[in-house]
Amino acid sequence: MISSPFLQNLIVAFATMALLAACSESTAPPVELAASELVAVSPGEAPIGQLDRSVVPAHYRMELRVDPGQDDFSGVTEIDVTLSEPRDQLWLHGKGLQVSDAWLMDASGNRIEASYEQKLESGVALVSLASVVGAGDATLHFEYTAPFNLTTEALFKAVRDGKSYAVTQFQPISARQVFPGFDEPGFKVPFDISLVTRAGDIAVTNTPEASVETLENGFVRHRFETSRPLPTYLVAIAVGPYDVAEYG
Repeated sequence: MISSPFLQNLIVAFATMALLAACSESTAPPVELAASELVAVSPGEAPIGQLDRSVVPAHYRMELRVDPGQDDFSGVTEIDVTLSEPRDQLWLHGKGLQVSDAWLMDASGNRIEASYEQKLESGVALVSLASVVGAGDATLHFEYTAPFNLTTEALFKAVRDGKSYAVTQFQPISARQVFPGFDEPGFKVPFDISLVTRAGDIAVTNTPEASVETLENGFVRHRFETSRPLPTYLVAIAVGPYDVAEYG
């Protein structure tokens, strides 16, 4: 945990953060293959460097349950992606996440169950699908828990005057310790973030708060406005009994 002197100097910076082809009357309509006829492209070995660009993120929707008084946090993350080829496996980033449920929803609304396994210490993970999904748009869904970081990276805890705070530092590649995703600066997409916190805690992220919903057992859900396209390392979150000063 981080001591009081560190917190007194802590500054949480929130960075501001189709081609249609003409067809003649004689052109035959395209033939759509059933899922059972699709041939998946192998994802290859776990990438040491960049992820390949056959799977590209388009939008994140993320809800984190953050109680700085606990040792762990939990999350639900959905990622809209575009696949350039049929796949039954794909690589992304996730480090130290205990994933309890994973699936993919294809463009037709079919849910395909999935498994998740971290393959490299660096946080490269393999998502394996129960069946092949064709090229096009899809949504990945993950439910998971993870521990608060004990250093000053990822989502970490700090204590001052007996009060616990949580704050993020994702640069350069620590976002993967908080949510599964495509943790490279070349991917810049919008985020929709919700934070579930204790009723007395302040919750802050890159964008203004849009609504607050009262939940059971003394918790509330803070929903925030959609962000501009951001790389994962510029996502910022803070939760705790902060003092808030308003300017302007």
